[in-house]
Amino acid sequence: MLPNFSALTIDFGYTYQTKEKLEALGILGCCQCSVCFHDFEDVDNRMLEVFLCDHVLCKSCFAKLPTPKTCPVCRLDLNVSPLQYRSDRSEKITDIVQSQRAYLRESVNINASGTAPLFVAAASGNVFEVDNLLATGLVEIDHKDDKGWTALMIACYKGHEQVAGKLIKAGANLEAKTAQGNTALTLACQNGHDQVALAMIKAGANLEATQNKGFTALMLSCEHGHDLCARALLENGAAVDTAGPKEWTALMFAASCGHDLCARELIKAGADIEKPNNNGWTPLMKACSNGHEQVARELLVNGATVDAQNNQGWTALMHACDVGHEQCARVLLEAKADPNKANNAGVTALMLSASDGHNLCVRALLENGAAVDATEEDGWTALMFAKQNNHDLCARLLMDWVKETKAKRQRVKSIPSSVLLVC
Repeated sequence: MLPNFSALTIDFGYTYQTKEKLEALGILGCCQCSVCFHDFEDVDNRMLEVFLCDHVLCKSCFAKLPTPKTCPVCRLDLNVSPLQYRSDRSEKITDIVQSQRAYLRESVNINASGTAPLFVAAASGNVFEVDNLLATGLVEIDHKDDKGWTALMIACYKGHEQVAGKLIKAGANLEAKTAQGNTALTLACQNGHDQVALAMIKAGANLEATQNKGFTALMLSCEHGHDLCARALLENGAAVDTAGPKEWTALMFAASCGHDLCARELIKAGADIEKPNNNGWTPLMKACSNGHEQVARELLVNGATVDAQNNQGWTALMHACDVGHEQCARVLLEAKADPNKANNAGVTALMLSASDGHNLCVRALLENGAAVDATEEDGWTALMFAKQNNHDLCARLLMDWVKETKAKRQRVKSIPSSVLLVC
């Protein structure tokens, strides 16, 4: 354990220095007795003497010196007056202490590999070593590495709750940022360490701090699916509808990445489920575009507008069908999505499905009333798109559906009108 110089008491009188005192001064282990050449680390419980000339002797060798006593190495006269000796010795030991303090201050803040020992201890979760380093009173608690990381940041990133607590209590800067703009709180939330995040929150960390890309701790929690971190932030006053890059909210991140539990926490906290991004996409559109059926259900149950359109006129159903997410398409159709709604170019969900060969989506749309003969602005139908892109299965499905529809119409026409009236 490194010495705590703030609590060190030194006897400057004309007395022998114990091994423990010299060890505290940082002298022990770097010298030997100038007479018997014993390494002081190997001489247990011996009394040692430090001369003004920096030479040292063990008690037995010092006692054997002839009178008048002189240093056996440099012949320094040791028979000075007690007052003069006390004064000179005080200055000498003070110099030694100051030099050792400077050395230790440097060593506890940067080691031979260029890494701060406190950073290494925090990264490994070594509570005992962190305690020892903080006890020296010499460590720079907010020392940063070449990427701007502090010991508190790495502790939060790795989820070392006890170490983070020690550093917080010792006064570590809660708002320090890495080169990428991350704080200890954003790092904790990004990696799902809810207890560490809660400790940071209770210590007064800024909940709305953003990294260089504009993400808040809440956005990062929801992007990575850490619902407990999201809950901790929301329960302690984090803004639920703050918009980040491209006007994305935390709910947009949760919906886009399929984290239904995060979405639930946000909705419970009053998130705006209709708030669009800069392209007019709603969270429902993002969820369906990426095939996240459960998030889509969560949003719809809580009142999301099923036929909302983005800047290009696309609906959530169009996005689901464009990439072939049949289950999302069926969830939307169950919620009464309009299968014949067209975007700004007149394209419907059926055309998008047929164009990309998503036959399951084509079937779901047909079963829910999609118009086979609808045309976009250039006069193309879903069947034309399917044939153009060689999606034979979709083309056959559409043609069979047309035949069945015509056959049904013929059967209806063949029924006498009197029978129809009775029915």
